[in-house]
Amino acid sequence: MKKISNHLTILVLLSLLFFSACAQKQDSGAQMSQQEGMTQTGTETGSETNTEINYDCVNCGMPSQDFPNWQALVKETGGKEVYFCAPRCLFMHLSEEEAAARASEIRVVNYYKAPEKIDAKTAFFVTGSDVTGPMGVDFVPFANQQDAEAFKNEHQGKQIYSFSEITPEVLKAELGGKKHQMAH
Repeated sequence: MKKISNHLTILVLLSLLFFSACAQKQDSGAQMSQQEGMTQTGTETGSETNTEINYDCVNCGMPSQDFPNWQALVKETGGKEVYFCAPRCLFMHLSEEEAAARASEIRVVNYYKAPEKIDAKTAFFVTGSDVTGPMGVDFVPFANQQDAEAFKNEHQGKQIYSFSEITPEVLKAELGGKKHQMAH
């Protein structure tokens, strides 16, 4: 009987040690995870830390990473990065006053030097060419007007726009009201 009692006591003690060690490990794991999250982003919202970047186009939902030669990016005031599958989706997004007001930096891919990103505000965009983007008809970006002219001539482009010339009216005229038409 004494032997069974000793075994039972040892079993109870081992169980207590095991559960105590698991609880300590779980607590330190939660603390470590919270510290790692803060190191990765440096920001915390409420009790959660956001470490994930969403690369899906905020206009159409397509994965912008699938189109590195067309991808566009807006950095908003506050540091948030918003991605687009192509310039046309970028311009549709920026046609909303609130979205344009939040934009602190706007980058597009330089067509002749893809995937190099350039400042969209100083870029030139060719429309009406035989080159289509992931969503079909698009605004093909270039770092300078000479490259835009060469591309326009080589690819039967019809118009070159500066960033500031691309208004909601231009979007409607160039895209023909086909906001989400896919290229075939």
